[in-house]
Amino acid sequence: MARIQKDRGGWQPQATLNRQDPGLIHVHGLGINPADGTLYAATHTGLFTVRDGAGQRVADRLQDTTGFTVVGPTTSWAAATPTSATSS
Repeated sequence: MARIQKDRGGWQPQATLNRQDPGLIHVHGLGINPADGTLYAATHTGLFTVRDGAGQRVADRLQDTTGFTVVGPTTSWAAATPTSATSS
């Protein structure tokens, strides 16, 4: 599992997108950040925030985020594997 935490430095991408972004599809898990009420969606194509019915990618990468849970304000745990759409 990889710990995902947003701080002053922002999110650190591990692999950048190298083709058209498929967007928020195939949801594996949902969680709400108790600090600000933001809804997160862990999907087959990465981690997204959801506001006003639209998904916004959290980082510039694709991964199959198969496990996800919010463990506290601004802190989540996720398990993910790269997809064929990531660069090396």
